Amino acid sequence: EHGESRARLGLAQAKLALGANDPAGARAVLADTEAPGLPDALRAERLLQEARALAAMGVFDQATARFREAGQGALPELAELLASREDWPGAAAALGTYLEATLPREGNLDD
Repeated sequence: EHGESRARLGLAQAKLALGANDPAGARAVLADTEAPGLPDALRAERLLQEARALAAMGVFDQATARFREAGQGALPELAELLASREDWPGAAAALGTYLEATLPREGNLDD
């Protein structure tokens, strides 16, 4: 429980650091507040913040890996990153996987 609370606080601090254009600081606080056995949603959000920090630092290979680890919710941002790197096939694949997972196979879309 203590580890999870620390991890949540670290996530909040990482978001603030990214908002202040300090991606290295965001990565450092995430590393300092890592804990085993975190809930999946918290772990995914921490991976997403780390991916954003890595992308801001220009460490694109690691950022791509973290976006993938963060799960399907991170795929639109992964597609954006890959497109910015002119990796059109990678961007299309990431977006296609996201759409396949989120759009209903038949029927109308809801709100």
